[in-house]
Amino acid sequence: MGMYPDRIELVSLGSLPANLSPAEHLQGQVSVLRNPKLTGVLFRLRYIEQFGTGIQKILAVYEATLQPTVEGLTADEERLLEQMQSYRSYTRNQLDVATGFDN
Repeated sequence: MGMYPDRIELVSLGSLPANLSPAEHLQGQVSVLRNPKLTGVLFRLRYIEQFGTGIQKILAVYEATLQPTVEGLTADEERLLEQMQSYRSYTRNQLDVATGFDN
């Protein structure tokens, strides 16, 4: 987090907390506050309605929008997309090797 005269910058911690499964996260069953003090302030200022509802709102909006189509890709883009769909987690180096882009 950084505080400046005209703004506050927050950094995402990235992955889910160790005690929260992806299913619980997506279903909104559990809310784990990463920064309870900040969350409390935002709640009192009415910037957030309640804790743990953001993912459900994002999913609802996503489902209501058109899904992206994968048309007109180059051969390299198709190879990369194919590899990305076959892995749950990967590094840039792993993708480079798997697609042949490291040559």
